[in-house]
Amino acid sequence: MKRYILSLLVLSVSLTATAQTSDKETFARNHELAQLGDPTAMYNVGKGYLDGKGVAKDHGEAFKWFLKAAQMNNVSAIEMVAYMYGYGDGTDFDLLEQIYWDRKGAEMGSGYCMCDLGLYYVGFNGIFYGGSEFDEEIEDEKYVTEQFIDKKKGLDWLKKSARTGYKFAQGYLEGLKETW
Repeated sequence: MKRYILSLLVLSVSLTATAQTSDKETFARNHELAQLGDPTAMYNVGKGYLDGKGVAKDHGEAFKWFLKAAQMNNVSAIEMVAYMYGYGDGTDFDLLEQIYWDRKGAEMGSGYCMCDLGLYYVGFNGIFYGGSEFDEEIEDEKYVTEQFIDKKKGLDWLKKSARTGYKFAQGYLEGLKETW
């Protein structure tokens, strides 16, 4: 029995060490491909920095790599760039940049970005501001929200998002008793 437990312990330690080495190797491969201009690898490098897989966590570096991939039309990266601008995560909070990237992602078929745009147009701003630490910025940006509220356009984007299977949009529309 002791041998069995010892064997399991050794196997567990070995698998953990292999996973860590594998994360580092995966990150290194992605980094190499990203430097050669591969947008999927750029996104993966951003995820590595964001999650601390294979490299130390660094949200600023994550944002830089996501932005590079987004500029090459990687939809997953576009979603992350919009999110990070909206929450000031790895970059400065910037509502207009968030909306720019959400629109680009929505036009490329991202349910996440469609939902964000829909919520923006119907006037639900929680998704864009992330929390009370942005209260000052909210005051500076309120004119943007008030100026561009268009409930019909918002519902249209939310319905498009719901039809992609995006659950948050579906739930929001159900709460409004809207069908998609």
